Amino acid sequence: ESTPKVPRRAPLCVPEHSYDNDTSLFLWRTIAFEKGYLKNYTTILTGTRRKQTVRVEVVDRVTNTPAGEYDAWVLVIAADGKQQRAWYSADDDHRLLAYQNESFTFTLEE
Repeated sequence: ESTPKVPRRAPLCVPEHSYDNDTSLFLWRTIAFEKGYLKNYTTILTGTRRKQTVRVEVVDRVTNTPAGEYDAWVLVIAADGKQQRAWYSADDDHRLLAYQNESFTFTLEE
């Protein structure tokens, strides 16, 4: 219980090189886009105060994406037994073109 006299505290030890889960789509734009790239990192789910290991792998370079015809890199992201996919443009901007998880898919429209 948090009151003016008793502040709410729930410390969480955050390992070095951890990232807030809400920044993932932006973080992935910064990786080395080359087929076979594979890294693990720790993400922090701030709403539930959990840590999770995330595996990011660049699996292919394609021209057919859920957003249409683009030169793009496909990433497979695995965490907590679930897989997601993300398509980033192959140019220097690495724009997110499409993202798909078990619940939904969203795509770039303009």
